[in-house]
Amino acid sequence: MTFYERLSKYYDVVFKMGAAQMELIQSSVLPGKRILDIGCGTGTYSIPLAKLGYQMVALDYDQSMVDKLRTKADALDLQIESFARDMMGLDDLIEDAYDGILCIGNTLPHLKDMDEVETFLKMVNKKLADDGVFIIQTVNYDRVYKHNVTKLPLIERPENGVVFDRSYEMLDEGKIKFIGKLSMPDGTESESSTTLLGIRVNMIKTALKNAGYTNVETFGSFKQEAWTDETFATVIVARK
Repeated sequence: MTFYERLSKYYDVVFKMGAAQMELIQSSVLPGKRILDIGCGTGTYSIPLAKLGYQMVALDYDQSMVDKLRTKADALDLQIESFARDMMGLDDLIEDAYDGILCIGNTLPHLKDMDEVETFLKMVNKKLADDGVFIIQTVNYDRVYKHNVTKLPLIERPENGVVFDRSYEMLDEGKIKFIGKLSMPDGTESESSTTLLGIRVNMIKTALKNAGYTNVETFGSFKQEAWTDETFATVIVARK
C-alpha cells in the first residue's frame, strides 16, 4: 500500500472541511452552477458542495483518493463526475464553461516550474465561463522563505489516533522538499516526500496576468483578511 493509499483512508480525519472555505466558494459561485475541483482529495469540498446543489466535477492525481470520493458520493446518492488525472491534462479530459474552478489545499505548487504554472493557468482560463471565478490557495511561501520555515503545524486527531507530521527541506532553484509522516491508530507510521515549487505571491500574480486574468484579488486567508508576508496562507480569487 502506497503512502497516498494510506493517507486516503484517514484523509477526512486529517483534512477537515473549513467553514471559511465554503463561505468564500458559495459567495463567489451561485447555487446550482458548475464547479471543477482540481486536487479534490477524497471530496472534502466536492461532497458538501454537491449536497448544496452545485454540479461538481472532481479531479485528483491519485486514484485511491478518487476511489474514496466515488464511494462517498455513491453512499449519499450524489452525482459527481470524478477523474484520476494529472492537472496538466485538463485540455484532454474536461469540457469548458465552468462557473467556478477550485485549486486549493496547496495543489498548485506540485507543478514543476513557473512555465508549467503559467500553462496550467491558461488552461484554467479557457475552462472558465466568461463570468467564472478561479479560487487558488497555497501555503504562503513568502513567509516560509522569510523565516526559513522547516516545520508546519502538527495535525493531531487524538480522538482518531492519527497524527500528521509535516516538514520542509529547502532545495535549490526555488524548490522545497515536503516530507509527510502519518502516524496511524495501529501504531504504524508511513512517510513520503515530494518536491514542491516555492511560489511567492508576486510570481502567482505575474503568471495570472500573463495567462489573461484581469481581476485578481489576494487574501491572507479564506476569511478574506489582508495578505502580508506573515499570513500563513495565500488565497487568490481571479476572474477573466
